[in-house]
Amino acid sequence: MSWKAYFTAFAVHSPVHVGYHNVSHAHRTRYYVPGGNMMSAFASAIDVPGKGINAEILREVKKYFVFSTFFVSRNGRDPLFPVLTEEGDLFYGKERLSLWDFTNQFISAKEGRKYDLGQGHSDLEFIVPENNVKKTQNYLVGYIFVSDNGGEDRLSGWLRSLRELYIGEETVNRMGNVQLMFLEKIVSDDNKTPFFSLEGIYLDWSGERVKAVYEKTGPLLGYLKAGDGSSFVGIYGVQESTEGRIDLLKNVMSADEASGKCWVPGTLVRPGEKGSVFIMGYDGILMVKTKG
Repeated sequence: MSWKAYFTAFAVHSPVHVGYHNVSHAHRTRYYVPGGNMMSAFASAIDVPGKGINAEILREVKKYFVFSTFFVSRNGRDPLFPVLTEEGDLFYGKERLSLWDFTNQFISAKEGRKYDLGQGHSDLEFIVPENNVKKTQNYLVGYIFVSDNGGEDRLSGWLRSLRELYIGEETVNRMGNVQLMFLEKIVSDDNKTPFFSLEGIYLDWSGERVKAVYEKTGPLLGYLKAGDGSSFVGIYGVQESTEGRIDLLKNVMSADEASGKCWVPGTLVRPGEKGSVFIMGYDGILMVKTKG
């Protein structure tokens, strides 16, 4: 299978809430949007609005598309991904924005009060459409990969559904609305590009699967399934469930499914001598590449 790669930016037009679905974090939002949320919103947009996600379309999307994790951006280009340092400090983006500065500018629990969410939902956290301090437009940026095996005309038509998406768990009253700013095809002779312009970390779509390649120590730019760590010499960060009691496609999960843990974005990875290679799933979740 061969792929086309696109760097993608969405303008946030109404508050976005991507929750944790557990009691201790019931009102918190994640400070990024997992690929699973982007993928399910895309599948919903392809189908007839208001009819839910068509199971057949969802299977096709999972087969022919890969969505990375999308991160908040102040300019539609530079992502503010979390970065955990070896000293235990947490920053956002290459500009090393502090956690306090990030939440002060891009997160608010007051934003939901402008919408009729009902009792018990008015204090939810949201990624806000407008910078709380500078009053400028906020964006989400990430990557979308499209297979060459699904019929170019058909999939190109589907890509037009990216023009407007509703993401997250709160989509009443047009909440969670993001609108496409650009879908920029990445042209590369070897089908590789630096992952968010980070030195020594690459995206590689030259083979059957999309991969993230770490040649230098750096932050995870998506969830990584916990498990075999033989391809790297060190990992420092936090594990959590990516979904919880209800998954990102609104399906009730079993206790076994909900207990699955992943290393979170921002976790520090120290690759092995020959580098570390992670396979990227359709939902942006990374998995350690096995031998063979």
